[in-house]
Amino acid sequence: MTPIPDSERQFVLAQLLATSGVMMKEFLRRRGLAASSSGRVDDQAERLLRYVEEGTLTLSDVDSYLLDFRESNAKIVRLYSCLEADDHASIVGGLMGPSGSVPNASMLRYSFTTDLAYAIASETEVKMVFTEQHVRIVPNKRERRWETQMLDITVVMRYWRASRRLWIALDKPGDEHPHGTSADDYFQSYELLAAAKLSLGLTRIDLNPALVRLDHKPNVSILKHRSVEDGIRNTRVVDGYTTMSAAPAFRDHIRLVTLRHGGEFLWNPTSDTIDGQRSLLRPVRARVDTKSASVAFVQHTLSFEIDHVIADLMAE
Repeated sequence: MTPIPDSERQFVLAQLLATSGVMMKEFLRRRGLAASSSGRVDDQAERLLRYVEEGTLTLSDVDSYLLDFRESNAKIVRLYSCLEADDHASIVGGLMGPSGSVPNASMLRYSFTTDLAYAIASETEVKMVFTEQHVRIVPNKRERRWETQMLDITVVMRYWRASRRLWIALDKPGDEHPHGTSADDYFQSYELLAAAKLSLGLTRIDLNPALVRLDHKPNVSILKHRSVEDGIRNTRVVDGYTTMSAAPAFRDHIRLVTLRHGGEFLWNPTSDTIDGQRSLLRPVRARVDTKSASVAFVQHTLSFEIDHVIADLMAE
């Protein structure tokens, strides 16, 4: 066993503690390693660092996890089809990084401005990662006043050149940000930025056909359509059911509304594999909205989980 120098260990531990115990567990499971039985974030972090000290993992593996968490955790993913401009190829060529360069978590630095952390371009895909800070205003009930918190925001753009599809994965916005004070300002700013940076014309993807396909997949289930169910407080008996929401006719109505406008879905693990690994290790929940062509992940996530859900929606 080779101990990590104390100062470096404390630095890495602090970064791990700022993530999620659940996602460290999924990261270890993905690599075929046992995680701590505890759900505590500090227990999972210590287990991960012990694997490094034992030589099973490296600090580069830890950095990969930290980068993945920043880029993928609980994102709102907006989906677009694209029309390339005449100068697209030259613009993409200008994004090429140094040969063999690999992004790392230290490249993600946050301030109250929008900054390009790094960009990677290949023959098949372009990826750009941006960072900024937002302000969240929260009540201090004990002292009866408002306080501000700074949020580190990571936004990822990925463009697939063959299919001419783009997705923008954004963190949930704060109350104030470099683009204004509304969520729409934030989302629209990144639409414009993607169009400008990549010289693309963007059209939001129609997700209705995808929702119809999901309706026939045994491993995907509709959980709810919030705008309908949240408004129901009816406890009368309807056709023998104690609540309206339990009646089959109402459930059919929920299903049809969800397939048209979107709702909350659950993707369950299957035996499907990608590169020899199962594509999902646990159920993943996400809200699909057809108006904004977006998928909002409502739990901690890593990249392979987002990739699975988006691929499922984009499948022909």
